[in-house]
Amino acid sequence: MEKDSERAQDQRKEDVPDDKKCGPKISHMVITQPSTDLNKYVVDKFHPPTTTSKPALFESIDLSLYQPSARCAAFCTSESRLLRWIRVFSNRYYDHQNGGATGYKTTWKEQEAYSSPSKCEKIVIHLLYIYLD
Repeated sequence: MEKDSERAQDQRKEDVPDDKKCGPKISHMVITQPSTDLNKYVVDKFHPPTTTSKPALFESIDLSLYQPSARCAAFCTSESRLLRWIRVFSNRYYDHQNGGATGYKTTWKEQEAYSSPSKCEKIVIHLLYIYLD
């Protein structure tokens, strides 16, 4: 009987999530607008890829990385040019093509960095074209 209760207690310990994996450090994608403070997007160095995946082309849109049904495009850039690209995407897709007569609806999503809530870890831009008569 005592062994059963010890086994149950050990099982409960395994079910408790590790603080390193979850807890207050979990960050989620939130819909927002591009920040005017570009320091939010500064990175020291990109992390190396963790899986063996097909590499994206350097600053050239590569539509072959994803299945056509995913409707995704990808490219890679360097740490030194990242802020320039964020500014370009913000200006073109959020400021100039969002709503109005263009027919586009732009959603800008950001994920806070785990190490600092004032930093951005990830940006996702959704473009939706709404046909106008």
